Amino acid sequence: MNSQNLPEPTPEQIKRWRRYLAEERDEAKIYRAIAKKRQGMNREILLELADAEKRHEDYWLAHLGTHAEPTPHSPWYIRLLQGLAIKIGSIFVLAMMQRSEERGTYDVDADATPQMAADEHLHSEVVRALAARSRARFSGRARAMVFGINDGLVSNLALVAGIAGTGVPVSIILVTGLTGLVAGALSMAAGEYISITSQRELLESSRPNPDVKQRLPMLDRAANELKLLFMARGDKPEEAAAHAVLALETIDAQLQSRTLSKTATPDALEGTSQSESMDEAAAVDDDTPTPSTSRMSTEEFKETEDYPLALAFEEAPSGELEAIGSGPQAALSSFLAFTLGAFIPLIPFLLGFSGIPSISAAVVLVGLILLMIGGTIGILSGKPPFFRALRQAAIGIGAAVVTYLLGLAAGGAFSL
Repeated sequence: MNSQNLPEPTPEQIKRWRRYLAEERDEAKIYRAIAKKRQGMNREILLELADAEKRHEDYWLAHLGTHAEPTPHSPWYIRLLQGLAIKIGSIFVLAMMQRSEERGTYDVDADATPQMAADEHLHSEVVRALAARSRARFSGRARAMVFGINDGLVSNLALVAGIAGTGVPVSIILVTGLTGLVAGALSMAAGEYISITSQRELLESSRPNPDVKQRLPMLDRAANELKLLFMARGDKPEEAAAHAVLALETIDAQLQSRTLSKTATPDALEGTSQSESMDEAAAVDDDTPTPSTSRMSTEEFKETEDYPLALAFEEAPSGELEAIGSGPQAALSSFLAFTLGAFIPLIPFLLGFSGIPSISAAVVLVGLILLMIGGTIGILSGKPPFFRALRQAAIGIGAAVVTYLLGLAAGGAFSL
């Protein structure tokens, strides 16, 4: 596109287009940075996304013309987050990019083309798919960690706030807080272990028995009872029968392929003419379950070998177990996370503070950490982090306020 053919932009347009230009350049830079750490198809996908952002960059360059100089930059906080994300790990980067692609600015901007708006929405889905596996792996570890530290922060802050509200000495508050720390950490670890272990056992009990898969070639073809398996999984009777026939035909084709490969070895062909070898193969083949004339050929079977067998005896998705994690790891993560979280509200009391200053300091410390936790989860989930950070902090501080008021009431009642 020739910038000389475009009308002179307004100051508002120049400001907006320069922001778009900076964003497109940043996104292309990040995609290329992630691609350097990836291999295979993921690397190619990321590089193509970077090329797409380059096309958008060229579009805004053509519109801006000489107004593209000096080089525009994103706001400092955006650059800071991007730099931290690249250093921390790709899951943070991908989560941020998903959020960036979903911003939908081009949808309401008449200066952007509909194709560019559609590109951005498609990019968000591509990034979502790339991040899905990383999120699944992270969620199993992060779940226990986040819940543990959040529970430690909120429960022990509420506990010490309530006790402090009664007006008891600092030593009593510390003993109560440390007792709550130990009891809560052990309870959290035990509950997490039981929860995760039970969930894994329930999922594993629903996975198909691998021994049955070895018996599939021996099924009665006339009875076609394999259709019952597909019906139990939700297929209609006619669909189940068709799936069963396809699966059995595939098994037969696999048996035929193995038989042909065995009879076609050099030792088997030694001293035998090619036509005689083919006759022998056919003779052996007659003694094995053979596919019908409508059945796929051996070459066709080789191209789709895994699919029909998976269709006949599909495995439970491994991603579910991967996302859950293991019981011992979850218990240890919860114990350590709860201990760390529950220790934070005690710091002001350990430093010698008392009364309102100690409670205020504890609330500020806990509030800051809750803000960081909420913001981090918001980034990882591809959602606006600001609202989630405020929500996380408001819930924790609200619990502390309620228990402190209850403690004040209780202290006043006891003093009567």
